[in-house]
Amino acid sequence: MTSALPHLAILVATVLWASSFATGKMGILAMTASQLLVLRFAIGAVVLVAVARLVAHGRGPAAINRQAFLIGMVAPGAATLLTYWGMLHTSAINAVVIFAWIPLATSLCAWWLIAEKTSPGVIVGAAAAVAGTLLLVSDDLADGRASLFGDFLCFLNLVAVAFGQTLLRRIARDHGYAVSVTIWQLLGAAAICLVVLLLFESWLDRRGIMAVPSIGVWGLILYLALFVTAGTFALNNFGLRYIPAARTSLYYVLMAPLGVPFAYILLGETVTARDVGAIVLVMAGVATPIAIRVLRAARLDRASGRDGRRGR
Repeated sequence: MTSALPHLAILVATVLWASSFATGKMGILAMTASQLLVLRFAIGAVVLVAVARLVAHGRGPAAINRQAFLIGMVAPGAATLLTYWGMLHTSAINAVVIFAWIPLATSLCAWWLIAEKTSPGVIVGAAAAVAGTLLLVSDDLADGRASLFGDFLCFLNLVAVAFGQTLLRRIARDHGYAVSVTIWQLLGAAAICLVVLLLFESWLDRRGIMAVPSIGVWGLILYLALFVTAGTFALNNFGLRYIPAARTSLYYVLMAPLGVPFAYILLGETVTARDVGAIVLVMAGVATPIAIRVLRAARLDRASGRDGRRGR
């Protein structure tokens, strides 16, 4: 397998996840958050079961599937709910800034839980990506809509995603079974969201359980289930088999700047020159580890070429 394929998988997953900011916002306007997530995760799991049967994909060991189910309850299940609840109390801008720290948070979790070291290039790239994210949202940071409680919920989401990504990395690295793991991960996410929908959602949203209002909303749910859920998490678990946890999380910082064009197209939001500059800075941060590796390889090639000429 080419070494570029896992990176391409994570990049495609990131692009699809970036669309969830705008499409998820559209979905929340039509129904409660937990109901939308139950449908999204459950349909995504069913689609992957059909795909696994179609391609005769091996079923993972029961112990691994149980781990994936429990991880799914934390991330994406609880993590996504925490994001939505957090944004009820703070600004989406603050949520984006907090999530930009995901590579650094994941590097700490990976070092602590699975003894996986993070390369200096990833740390440098993460710092540049955080700077770019701050530049991207700098116009809106002082809008007065933030709260410490909402920021704390978004921080809990950051911790949940970092732990989930690290534990999924351990499963992927040691066992594989990307599709099977993803199915059970999504079932776990659907389960925790269903509990919240039945027991707690009425405290947060008076609309409660409701019928899907239109064919257009069903189309939105199917897009979220097929592409933003089944496709992205399967690609993520495939990439985690070959790429360290912190490195994959560095790609996910791209979700904020990549969400800008989706917001422009779907929601009619404006894009400024500062936004474009911030996007370039974030992309440069994500590309830093690759640039360092290419430069190091070129330097080694030049050194070996000089040694070869001396030998002659």
